[in-house]
Parts: sequence; structure tokens; C-alpha cells
Amino acid sequence: MDKNYQSVLDEYDKIQKELSLASKPAKLKHLGKKQAEMALIVEKIRGLEKLEGQLAENQKLLIEADAEIRKMAEEEISKIKLEIGNRKLEI
Repeated sequence: MDKNYQSVLDEYDKIQKELSLASKPAKLKHLGKKQAEMALIVEKIRGLEKLEGQLAENQKLLIEADAEIRKMAEEEISKIKLEIGNRKLEI
């Protein structure tokens, strides 16, 4: 995963932890606003992580002896790569 994406996820996790510990209303408001601003991008990055995992699994299937399984994996890889490209454009 891209280091920039990981840093966004780390920052979001940090905010989540701070929110669970914060007690001052102003701090809660600030952290809540920041969390809300980051939520959509974090969702897209996590979706990208999932797609990258699916891509890796399908690439493993390419070494299968069965030609039909390889063909299905190749088709799925093409779809996943397209989705990954689209997701990166959204981020």
C-alpha cells in the first residue's frame, strides 16, 4: 500500500483513539469534525486495500494447473485492476 494512504489511515486511527479518550466538548467537536472529513477517503482507501488483496489471491490462482481456473482468474484480475485504477482516481 502507498505510504500516503497508510498515513491517512494511521491519522484516522489516531483520531478514533483520541475521541475515545477526550472529555472536553471543544476537543470532541474538533476531533469529530476531523473524523467526519476523513471518513469518505478512509472508506475508499480500505476498499482499495480489499481490492489489492483480491488481486493477490487471483494472481496466486494463475499458477493453478487447471486451465479453466486460470482463465477465470485472468478475467477477474482484469476487472480488479480496472476497479483499482478507478479507486485510485477517486482518492
